Amino acid sequence: MARGKVYAHHALIVAGVGALFGAASVSVWQVLSLAFTLGHRAAGG
Repeated sequence: MARGKVYAHHALIVAGVGALFGAASVSVWQVLSLAFTLGHRAAGG
């Protein structure tokens, strides 16, 4: 029974970390695309 609880706990941690990394990667991608767009316009693109 305890082992099942440990596995469930690990699954929650992995899911939480995965969600954090997913949100971080999305925000990083948005920042990069925004910076690229602004740089392109600043360069007269």
